Amino acid sequence: MEYLVENNSISRVEYARMFRVSLRTANYGISELEKLNLINREGVGRAIRYTLK
Repeated sequence: MEYLVENNSISRVEYARMFRVSLRTANYGISELEKLNLINREGVGRAIRYTLK
């Protein structure tokens, strides 16, 4: 969350690299943040970025 405050957005690949996890695990983590209504999805396909609500 601190990263999002400082950088405004994150992609799934950036999330995976930051936490040193697979893309599948990154997908799960981001999905959980979406379910908790903490982040917004913006864009389509490979251009999807996530921002704080």
